Amino acid sequence: MNCHESSLKMLECLYLGTYNKQIIKSCEVNILLLLYLLATDIV
Repeated sequence: MNCHESSLKMLECLYLGTYNKQIIKSCEVNILLLLYLLATDIV
């Protein structure tokens, strides 16, 4: 999974999360993973 794909997943999670709060909980890990991937990309 590349970073662009991860970004789309994160946006999808946030979008769905506004309608279903439960989805946010399952996506929190994905968001942390995305931040980690972005951080390692910068470094």
